[in-house]
Amino acid sequence: MKTAYPSRILIDLSSTCNLACPKCLLYGDNKNEELRKDIIGNIISEKSISKVSQESADYSPIFSTQLWSEPLTNPYFKAHMEILKKNSLPISFNTNGILMTKKISSYLVDLKVDSVTISIDAVTKQTLKKA
Repeated sequence: MKTAYPSRILIDLSSTCNLACPKCLLYGDNKNEELRKDIIGNIISEKSISKVSQESADYSPIFSTQLWSEPLTNPYFKAHMEILKKNSLPISFNTNGILMTKKISSYLVDLKVDSVTISIDAVTKQTLKKA
């Protein structure tokens, strides 16, 4: 008998970001230094993402590949995505869109990434300061 398994797995592939959104606990105005010391500078290994995805494959949870980071800053982003897709897992990720190029967009379409969300905190500096 299979046990209950989460329908979504949140996993940060790396802990780097190219912005400093005001409300972000890692990079924003009110940085949480305790949280930062445990997170900043980490990148999940291909071995670890392979292990987690293989163990999850029978349950098909959606893998959301970001928590506090910008996934496209990860130097192993493509390798991580390919490992997840190799195990037939649905992928969802959020990006600020700044690093999204036509080449990356085509890659994501070709890989059949299931969901890409582009976050926009504000469209002007004044609005961003109000965030």
